[in-house]
Amino acid sequence: MSNQSYDPKKVQLFFDSYYKDRGVIKWKGYYLSDHTSALNKQAKEKAQRAAVIIPDQMSTSDIIDCLQQAVIKRYPVHIQTNTKNKDGEFEPEFYGYIQGYDEDLLFLSGDNVIELDNIRSVNK
Repeated sequence: MSNQSYDPKKVQLFFDSYYKDRGVIKWKGYYLSDHTSALNKQAKEKAQRAAVIIPDQMSTSDIIDCLQQAVIKRYPVHIQTNTKNKDGEFEPEFYGYIQGYDEDLLFLSGDNVIELDNIRSVNK
C-alpha cells in the first residue's frame, strides 16, 4: 500500500487544474477501425456480386425445353430472372426442384414462385 492517504481535494485539484480530457479524440481510432471494417466488408460483397456471371437471355422455346426436361428427369435447376435490385444488379438466381406451374407462374422448392415471363435463363 501507498503511504499517501486519499485526499478528495487533491484529486479534485488534479482534475480541475492539470488533467485535460481529450474527449472524442481518444475514440477516433475505434470509429475509424469500425468504419474501415464496414467499408471493406461492403467492397468484398460488391466484388462477389460483380464476379457472378449473368447468363445471356434464352429464347422462350429454350426455356420451356429446359423446364420440361427438369420436370421429366426430376433434376434441380438454376433460374436467373430479369429482376434487378436498386443498384441495377441482377438478383441472385433461384435454385431448386420444380414443384409445379400455372399459366404464368413456376413453383420451385423452397416456396419460390417465379413469373415465367421474367425468366432469363435455366440451367442444370
